[in-house]
Amino acid sequence: MANQFVARSLDEIRFWSRIMKEHALFLSLGFNVDDTKLIQEAQQFIDLFERVEQQLSQFTVNSDPQQITAFNNQVYQAAYSIWAYKRKVLGLTLRCEIRSNNYPLLLDHTSREAAYFGERLKELNEGKLNPTPGKIIKENVFFLRIMADHSKFIGHLLDPSERKLVDQAREFSHDFDQLVFQATDLDSMRPQSETQPIVDHFLDENRVSVVALRDFKKAAKELIEECRIKSNIHPLLADHVFREAERFLHIIDRFEASLTANN
Repeated sequence: MANQFVARSLDEIRFWSRIMKEHALFLSLGFNVDDTKLIQEAQQFIDLFERVEQQLSQFTVNSDPQQITAFNNQVYQAAYSIWAYKRKVLGLTLRCEIRSNNYPLLLDHTSREAAYFGERLKELNEGKLNPTPGKIIKENVFFLRIMADHSKFIGHLLDPSERKLVDQAREFSHDFDQLVFQATDLDSMRPQSETQPIVDHFLDENRVSVVALRDFKKAAKELIEECRIKSNIHPLLADHVFREAERFLHIIDRFEASLTANN
């Protein structure tokens, strides 16, 4: 159990610290040149999460669990800090105090991921290693919404002349919006909906759509890297959203394994 706690903690920090660092980079690129203070703050977060990654390299799965608990608490504070920064920028944007290419849904999206990261570290430190059926449903609500957002971002950043790809992105957006509504309905039926057959079917259905979106993102990423399509999508952003789809599939695998073990 101690090794599982350490391994899971290091895995969460390895994945999400890179995501947070990239968020800070993307936000900095989206500001206007005169938003110097916000750009400087974004750079501070890039530096912060690079230091986290450097510290992470000093730990292994055999590290002292107490050291990992302390590290989790430290990284939790970093996640909370970048969450607060993103919410501040969202407020400035919605009040029209700044105007940039960081549109509100993107700011809200990235802040939700920071909140999720912090919550995962908190749960691990509380010893919550194995998900309950209720937790599985809630986490799928979160990730399905993330995937729906990604589809909208891709459609928004593709050049309008890329009509076929834009249409595909819109179709994925619609598909994942429907899955979000379906997952929200299932969540509102809890605890009665927390039966293994229902949750199993729920995960199987989500997997099919996530695999299709993952493959679409992979193809788009390769086209962007080869400069074969017209878009405003940074190659790192294309890779970023691809990795998050892969992460969701990994989590679905873990949830299904947990349900099988409990059964």
